[in-house]
Amino acid sequence: MGTWGMGIFESDDAGEFLDKIIEELVIKIRGHFAKSNHHSFMFYASHQIIPAIDIIITLVTHYESSPIVDVAEAKNWKEEYLKIFDEQMPIQYTEEDFAERRQIIVEVFDKLIKLGEEWDAL
Repeated sequence: MGTWGMGIFESDDAGEFLDKIIEELVIKIRGHFAKSNHHSFMFYASHQIIPAIDIIITLVTHYESSPIVDVAEAKNWKEEYLKIFDEQMPIQYTEEDFAERRQIIVEVFDKLIKLGEEWDAL
């Protein structure tokens, strides 16, 4: 298709560049889940997974791009992440902070899942 407009992402090359950035974030997230050790997962991976998902959401929403993540995979991530979070984090947070942080995590995963579902519906 080449170039179809003067906008920043109105060419195949620019679109592929954006997709590659999103894909690299997805690969990093997959890597964290693949090697997740329940004892260290929340202390290391959690500080990258949720921010990476939020960056994906921001890019996909702003540039109307594919989230690249399969909806089923995103749901699995959410389930696994929350399982580990629920096991480990009550000892790290007060009850109120735990509930607030958990809600933020749920919302981030739900946004990603919704974007995937919307993309699949196109």
